[in-house]
Amino acid sequence: MQADKLTKNQKSLLNWVVQEVRAGKLDEEEIWITWSFNGTSIVNYEGHAPEIKTITLDAMQESGYLICDRSREHQYKCALTNRAYEMVDSEFSRMNKIKILFFAADPSDVTRLRLGQELRDIREKLQLSKQRDSFVLDSRESVRPGDITQAIHDVAPQIVHFSGHGANTGELCFENVLGKAQLVEPDALADLFELIAEEVSCVVLNACYSETQAKAISKHIPFVVGMNTAIGDKAAITFAVGFYKALGAGRSFEKAYKFAQVEMKLEGISENLTPVLYIKDDISSPVMAAETLQQSQALLTQVPTSSKEGQSSNLEEVLLAYSSEIVTLEEAIKRFDVAPIIKHYGTWAVTTYGVECLSTYYSIEMSRVDELDWLDHMQSKIWTNMPDFAGALSYARELSKIRQSFSISGKNLKVFLCHGNEDKPAVRQIYYRLLASGIEPWLDEENLLPGQDRKYEITRAVRASDVVIVCLSSSSVSKSGFVQKEIKYALDVADEKPEGSIFLIPAKLEECSLPDQLSGKHWVDLFQKQGFDRLIRSLQACVARQQQP
Repeated sequence: MQADKLTKNQKSLLNWVVQEVRAGKLDEEEIWITWSFNGTSIVNYEGHAPEIKTITLDAMQESGYLICDRSREHQYKCALTNRAYEMVDSEFSRMNKIKILFFAADPSDVTRLRLGQELRDIREKLQLSKQRDSFVLDSRESVRPGDITQAIHDVAPQIVHFSGHGANTGELCFENVLGKAQLVEPDALADLFELIAEEVSCVVLNACYSETQAKAISKHIPFVVGMNTAIGDKAAITFAVGFYKALGAGRSFEKAYKFAQVEMKLEGISENLTPVLYIKDDISSPVMAAETLQQSQALLTQVPTSSKEGQSSNLEEVLLAYSSEIVTLEEAIKRFDVAPIIKHYGTWAVTTYGVECLSTYYSIEMSRVDELDWLDHMQSKIWTNMPDFAGALSYARELSKIRQSFSISGKNLKVFLCHGNEDKPAVRQIYYRLLASGIEPWLDEENLLPGQDRKYEITRAVRASDVVIVCLSSSSVSKSGFVQKEIKYALDVADEKPEGSIFLIPAKLEECSLPDQLSGKHWVDLFQKQGFDRLIRSLQACVARQQQP
């Protein structure tokens, strides 16, 4: 058997096959793959399958992951081997564990601390936690300043924990070659963490007077814990144990911080207000236990977790599952053939197809999102960012309910999108959201075919539509052109509709005035938070009116 020569993309494809087999969507002993000049396809697979090229199948067979029967022309009959399951599980275990780097420094010329007990207790709580397989705890004792960068290079941690002494002037105490105290200034550590800001998610400075250091580091690291005054040995250990106990239970950094403070109170320790949490870009004041914590926006992962509506900018990055490769969101969309995005939830997105992962090949059709066992099913896939998935699934289910409300005699509600060319990006996003909602929108760039008469087809589409949405912006209302003609024609058609019916809906993309011919119509502000929801309610009212006898 040859050595494993799979590329990262081929490993990602093999992972997809293994996960689909485990989900019962593929038969591990008979996976039929056909190919032609148009590409490859998996026989009898219900869902959105990636293309698996013959060169990839050959590489998987040579590495011992597949047994392929090529006796039929243009077909592979493939069977997974045990080695495939082992590779997928070990690859995740190797690449996706959350690494904690524990630094301890206890110079001989200052009061001795029980740092060994703190490390033992943290390790024990992580080993007993339900997420124990997700963590690796690496430690360095008697740390000198020069040991810090070497350890970070070696471990590449996501969480850095320092336990030891701090000076009331803001420095942290490390050890010199003689084991005596050597102070490190806040700016020095802040400069170090600036260099590894893309790798580290959280820093815990479990040392007296470390708030100054925490504040400086939080300019670069999302979550940093420090102490605003001196803290006793028992209090420091209790806080650390409570913090990692909560992380091991799957809590966010903010929640873990709060749980750790409650742990101190339960133990009767009055220093529960000594630890303070700083959050990047919000360092004007620390997060205290008495304050209401915002919902956690960063999880124990290197991937972004923003929940921005629409397709995000190309600057956002995604850490690919089973790989250390980080790609832009645009590259991930192309690599995994993701459908147009309606709403983005970190590593998951709701698309016109359904719910799709952005870090590996995995998708759920919109018609299947209401199945009850998705959360339990995805919990078993340890590469999954569950809060991202849960958010995407919840929104997809909302869309699924909306889809069920749009049916006129068994046909989709037809909506014409009237707009100016300068507003195309915003209108395209509206088109995708309407499409995902079970509506049949008409947009020139999607529906016009090469060679068709533009004026004739648009006129025809307006007349065939149930509703015309006139998308308005400051730019479009100030120009004369075809959009004004579309409005005029839509108004003429509206005059043919029953009085009081909702046929033409002005939709503002930004704050702007209404054209004179629409001045008698009430509009919807799509740039407002609830704007699209109001538009959907108007469309649902249109459906209800048309269904009346």
